[in-house]
Amino acid sequence: ADVEVMEMRCSDRGDRLRIEVDLMNRSKDDRRLTWRFRWLDKEGMRAWAEETWKPELLYGKTRHTVSTVSPSAEAVDFRFVVRNLEQP
Repeated sequence: ADVEVMEMRCSDRGDRLRIEVDLMNRSKDDRRLTWRFRWLDKEGMRAWAEETWKPELLYGKTRHTVSTVSPSAEAVDFRFVVRNLEQP
């Protein structure tokens, strides 16, 4: 894949999680994608309503960081979901 998750960082911010995800576009071409977080509780079940997809344009050969804070104290884990808009 042209776009890769290079690194994820997570830290406590009071009773919330602060997340940073580094994305790398290895292609010389710009890439359009969407992303969202899926929040999980301590049992691994969904802890919050499904987020909307957030559009992102990654320019060729660049690194980009997305960041967020968990929506509630019940969200103790997460999944980062990326959808490539360049392919069907």
